[in-house]
Amino acid sequence: MISLDDKTIGRSGSGRSAVWPISLSGEGSVVAYRMAAGADGDLRYWVIVNGKESPPFTYIGRPSLSRDGRVVAYRASLEEGQFIRVGDRIEGPFDWVTDPVVSSDGSTVAYAASVNREGFLKVGEKKSPLPGKPDMIFLSPQGRDAGWVERLPLPDGGSKMRVVAFGTTGESFGLVGNPVISPTEPLVAYGAEDEKRCFVVIGARKVETPDRVGDPVFSPDGRRVGYGARIGREFWWKVLEIP
Repeated sequence: MISLDDKTIGRSGSGRSAVWPISLSGEGSVVAYRMAAGADGDLRYWVIVNGKESPPFTYIGRPSLSRDGRVVAYRASLEEGQFIRVGDRIEGPFDWVTDPVVSSDGSTVAYAASVNREGFLKVGEKKSPLPGKPDMIFLSPQGRDAGWVERLPLPDGGSKMRVVAFGTTGESFGLVGNPVISPTEPLVAYGAEDEKRCFVVIGARKVETPDRVGDPVFSPDGRRVGYGARIGREFWWKVLEIP
């Protein structure tokens, strides 16, 4: 059994198990999560939103919720292909599709996908060509702007990651976290690691941290960026001013 305050979202002995992570609305009044059941080769997934169960799929990605919890979107697979489900609406099938993201007010859903090997980025009702296959999509709080993280293969068989947003391609790193867009200006922040060095990247600014770094967040006025950093066995909260 998994309990969150007074919400019970799974029961032992039910034959199902919750699949992390769990998504919450802004005030925590709406909970969305995946549930899986079955044996290897016949596993099925559902999304549960405040007790309401979706149809079964062969796989489901991480559910994305609007801040008020009224809009939920997620990537889902069936034998026919991959889909995006927004509420009770299905979009697809696609050759491949990323996990979708939902704007804070629920007005915009964004994802990248491919149909007949033609890749595109869809932000709301707007579609634009997109070369390559991004690892993830991110969206501004108002849903006006979207960016993505792409992976670059290396000759030795490894790869690098870089962030693309507002027409600019960022520096390549060994690992990139979850980028966030400022609520007040075209500015992206994210955590990154490369050759055992850790950074917080804010636009073109790169701040090195001694150890691991968590995903940053912008203050509501967009004037500060906060993030968690592990320094040895200690965990510090850092706040940077935006010039």
